[in-house]
Amino acid sequence: MSELEDGSLIEKVSTIELEGATGGKSLQASSSRSHKLSPLEDPHGPSALLHKEIARMKSENAMLRCRLKDVESQVSQILNQKAELTERFNQKKCELVESMRNKEKKVEESTEYIEDQMSKVKLEMEESLNKSRLSQQKLESDLVLTKQKLLEVQAQLDLAEKVCGTLSRYLLSYAA
Repeated sequence: MSELEDGSLIEKVSTIELEGATGGKSLQASSSRSHKLSPLEDPHGPSALLHKEIARMKSENAMLRCRLKDVESQVSQILNQKAELTERFNQKKCELVESMRNKEKKVEESTEYIEDQMSKVKLEMEESLNKSRLSQQKLESDLVLTKQKLLEVQAQLDLAEKVCGTLSRYLLSYAA
């Protein structure tokens, strides 16, 4: 779309230049018929729109970076919680093993008690680990989506800056 607009602007410029070379009368007649190009400083022109879009994209980029930092900190917290839960699980497991060694005399009673305690702790730890995994997966997917969005915004920002630079160079070369 922008290539078509650029092409039409180039055609207009070339016809104006040709008419300027042929004589003043045709230049005056064509200038009354043709549209004037807007200056770069025009607050309502395409340059202003590009600058507004660039500003919006920069703002969105900053917001996404902030969100990315938040998600990364949440992932870090989840990983720390997971490590703590694993440590607690191993600690409880060691405690249960030690308890089993101390209670060899009461094998039947101890065995049931330990098995119950072990299953409770195991269930508790599995539930905690499952919750932690689900939360971690969600945060990781949010992180991936946020990174993708950040890359899209950066690509759009680069494109907008290129278009703005091309338009500025074109208008400057035309003005010269």
